[in-house]
Amino acid sequence: MSAAQVSRFIRHLLAKALVYTKPEWGGILHDYDNGRWNLIMKWEDDEGAEEALDLIDNMVDVGRDRILIACIKVGNGRGFFYIVNSEGRFWSRAFWDNLYTASEAFKDISVTARNVADSMGFRKPEEPE
Repeated sequence: MSAAQVSRFIRHLLAKALVYTKPEWGGILHDYDNGRWNLIMKWEDDEGAEEALDLIDNMVDVGRDRILIACIKVGNGRGFFYIVNSEGRFWSRAFWDNLYTASEAFKDISVTARNVADSMGFRKPEEPE
């Protein structure tokens, strides 16, 4: 692992430790839709968070191949991205202000979502049907 990778890993680890100690402010839920990122819902309260969790649970129960991505906000410039696929597997990436930015986390989670889609057999968007 290079020094830059170690630094990035440590910065993300610190952001993760900070994020998971803070209360949720709200979030948004997207259907990955093979890279199209279709908005499903936004929420700013516990009721909305429960509705989002219900949608995720239903997706897993139905068994249709699908990937959902949530972005949970815990402060200005602070939060985490969370990927869940229809197999019930999940991946996350935290961000915290200038420590590990939302832009860095978004880039990482986008790459991870594409890898998850590939592993589930989704065609790459540029591939013919």
